[in-house]
Amino acid sequence: MGNTAKRGLNRLMVLIQVALFIGACAWAGVLMGMGGIFRHGPFVSVLLVTVLIMLATLIHEAGHWLGARLAGMPVLQVQVFHLAIQPQRRGLRVRLKGVPRSLGLSGYVFAAQRPDQPVRESLLLFVVMGPLANLVAAALCLILAVLGGSLIGVLPGFALINLGMGLANLVPTWGRSQSDGFKLLTWWQRPDENAADLAYTRLLAHYVAGVPAERLPVEDIQALAEQPMPMPLIALSYQIYARQALEDWPGIQQLDSELQAMLDAHSKQLLPVATSIAIMQRDLAYSRAYYTQDASALDAYGRNRDVDWFAPSLAPRCDALRAALQGDVPSMERHLARALQLARNHVAGGYAALEEQLATQIRERARTRLAEGQPVVA
Repeated sequence: MGNTAKRGLNRLMVLIQVALFIGACAWAGVLMGMGGIFRHGPFVSVLLVTVLIMLATLIHEAGHWLGARLAGMPVLQVQVFHLAIQPQRRGLRVRLKGVPRSLGLSGYVFAAQRPDQPVRESLLLFVVMGPLANLVAAALCLILAVLGGSLIGVLPGFALINLGMGLANLVPTWGRSQSDGFKLLTWWQRPDENAADLAYTRLLAHYVAGVPAERLPVEDIQALAEQPMPMPLIALSYQIYARQALEDWPGIQQLDSELQAMLDAHSKQLLPVATSIAIMQRDLAYSRAYYTQDASALDAYGRNRDVDWFAPSLAPRCDALRAALQGDVPSMERHLARALQLARNHVAGGYAALEEQLATQIRERARTRLAEGQPVVA
């Protein structure tokens, strides 16, 4: 099938997807209207339908989360409308944040594979549980409505909304984002799990499982670097972490130049991953400060709420290095304790492993300054 035919088929699938969901919501409004909701006015009616759509979306994403847990997949990020959730080893971090426009979604669940499990089986369960949760909710609402003796009102209306959302997500569409139906169809066909285009999935699985960046498969990092943007950027981030762990500071300066070349050549393509770029720039500034023993390099980039959300230990680690370079050991230890606490509670084991190594390096830097006769605050 040619590209033109594929685009035409995708447009048709999108129309079917939209018609399913909009039609279900419209009929839900009719059923609720017949149940008497219209007497409260059009505003209340629209508000109720909107709230029910939001609840159905919450059910959908909860289904994906449950699917990930049933498959043994660590969940890294969850967002439903403006509610962002970051699972931790102990507890959750929660904040309000807009959904990235690049996703074109009202929510998502981001989970990592387990390196000791086949990708296909776990992903099929993870993906199907979203629409399945909606279909189960639709069935339960319909059963309750029948038991209540009425097929009009809020319960059957909510059943229709869940039915429409579940079926619409099963329609295979692709493009800016892929529908659950497209992902299910892809993985049902048993793709090669060792293929180069799954390098990102394999690397993330190993890193989350606790494999340090310097021990990640080099061939997968190389494969990632050869894929379209933003994958080379992600490959570069793994290389930065690996060289930090190996204390290859001159090599990191070379990576700094590579990052700038990427930004110059692909500025528009990389806008959706601005936070990842900010994290890398901050890490490069940290590396430059450590290598040159000049704390002023840490002043190049200010605090960033998104950076603190996705890389919570980065700011306190930078503060610890600044204190070490200034000879303030008590402050250094205080900031390191905070950085390590945040890193050890992070779901990604490789993240914690790197912070442990960098903390050792910072303490060694403070001891070196003391041995050289530099002023150190005790």
